[in-house]
Amino acid sequence: MLATTENINYDEIVKKSNYKFNLPIEELINNSKATQREKRNKKQVIPRPPNAYMIYRRNKAESPDIKSSGQSSSSKSILIADMWKNETDKNKQLFFILSMLAEKNCPKDLKYVQKKPSNTSKSSK
Repeated sequence: MLATTENINYDEIVKKSNYKFNLPIEELINNSKATQREKRNKKQVIPRPPNAYMIYRRNKAESPDIKSSGQSSSSKSILIADMWKNETDKNKQLFFILSMLAEKNCPKDLKYVQKKPSNTSKSSK
């Protein structure tokens, strides 16, 4: 879907697009500091950069139509997922480029830390 040449300036592609974003680009591609997960996180774990769909979802969730609809979060997610499925390839490519920019801005020492399994299994007597 995306060209893989090194000399493409992705910032320029995003700036030249006529897509109407509901949030600033920097806010879309950077992980939020205000989420419950971020507040609970005691360790300084570096979160993964958001993928194309998560950036799209964050953008659509801030649109006035979705925000003021009064629907539950799960209903909004279903609606946005349907919108993503029906989105044009050109617009999807724009969000894939944004995910590449998010990955580029991510710290290089990103490591996946696997959670230890909890000992909640029931022992038989």
